[in-house]
Amino acid sequence: MEPPISRVDPENKGLIRKIGGIFFKSKFSKDVAVLASSSFVAQGINFVFSIFLTRLYLPEYFGTLSVFLIIVGFIGIVSSGKFDVALVAAKDNKDAKKLFALSFIVLFALVLLCFIIINVIYLFDLNFYKGQPVRSWLYFILPSLIFLTGTQVFWMLNVRDKNFKQISYIRIAEALTNGGLQLVLFSLAANGLLIGTLVSQFISFIILAWIVKRNFGLSSFIFTFKELKETFIRYLIFPKINILQAFLDMFQMGMLVLLLAKYYGPEVTGYYSLCWRVLQLPMRLLILPVSHVFFAEASERFRNSGKIYSLVLNTIKKSFLMLVSIPIILLLIGPWLFSIVFGGNWREAGVYAQILSIWIFFDLLKAPIVQVASILGKQKQLLIIGIINSILFMIVIFIGSKLNLDIHNTLWLVSFSQAFMCIVMILFILKISRK
Repeated sequence: MEPPISRVDPENKGLIRKIGGIFFKSKFSKDVAVLASSSFVAQGINFVFSIFLTRLYLPEYFGTLSVFLIIVGFIGIVSSGKFDVALVAAKDNKDAKKLFALSFIVLFALVLLCFIIINVIYLFDLNFYKGQPVRSWLYFILPSLIFLTGTQVFWMLNVRDKNFKQISYIRIAEALTNGGLQLVLFSLAANGLLIGTLVSQFISFIILAWIVKRNFGLSSFIFTFKELKETFIRYLIFPKINILQAFLDMFQMGMLVLLLAKYYGPEVTGYYSLCWRVLQLPMRLLILPVSHVFFAEASERFRNSGKIYSLVLNTIKKSFLMLVSIPIILLLIGPWLFSIVFGGNWREAGVYAQILSIWIFFDLLKAPIVQVASILGKQKQLLIIGIINSILFMIVIFIGSKLNLDIHNTLWLVSFSQAFMCIVMILFILKISRK
């Protein structure tokens, strides 16, 4: 028997029910409420810590951490072979467990390859971020890859099984660990940010590993080479399409950070890092839990009836009403808000948030429903849109550099072009889900 929703956060019972009820009057709304309530608490913790951390750490320290996380993110695109996505949509639980095992095989093979490459970089003194602080952190890529990818695979298995209540507290533990350690270790400069990040990733990894062991047992993930090979071939479409799609998505965000670091320096990268962290609050608070529950619900509905259009349309409508105030507020008073909350030195980050708010709004609308392409087997079409989007992104950056535009004008070009492509993707998802 499931515990009542109020057990997630007794003091916010009414708020939790409202968040869940925004989307669907069904068990789906309860699942959204469970994840949204824990995300609400976690992001509140992150936000409070940020108020203090921005007064203890210099912008360039956050910039260095951002570059490190982008490097990990690029490698992480292939770290599970995208079989973590496949296991949610797998036709049965046995296939899902085989895909779980394949995800970790790919992960450990990639970690070994990265270890060899890092040693080559140091041994031959290759020019990879030479002279920059992030170069001394290269070995930390390995544990970060294991923790982040492992957490993602564990999480997606629980999403398939709809164990939302069991995993709802993970983000809270992660936020407390990360912010607490970074606050205590501020005297270590950028290294304090790194340690807090790695330990919080480890905490999430360990808790989710324990949940999976308790719910499924380790022996259920042991298969013969022949079984794994057959499953690999059967679900090969996921790594073939989704890896490239994920690379394109990561390319836009990651390339912007790397270009800022190269052409504008770590201070500007630090401003952008805080800006992006704040803009991602709605994603982590509401849209991410909605995305996870939507993926599980849409997959189940498609398997049972093949009809998901109403689910997609309703999610867009409710997300729009819930999110529309964000760009309005940021456009009107973004810089002022940042200077008040994080200190006068961070007003520039508020200007970036003001500019990028249009992009982030449409990106948030797109985020939950874009998974429909994987469910319906339309990854190739979505990939084509992604490729066009990346080409447009590079054209915009090229124009900005050739015209010697300042950082503000360059970001305006990025924001409008990316918002336009998000709208295109939303219309595409609506079209294919109608069929």
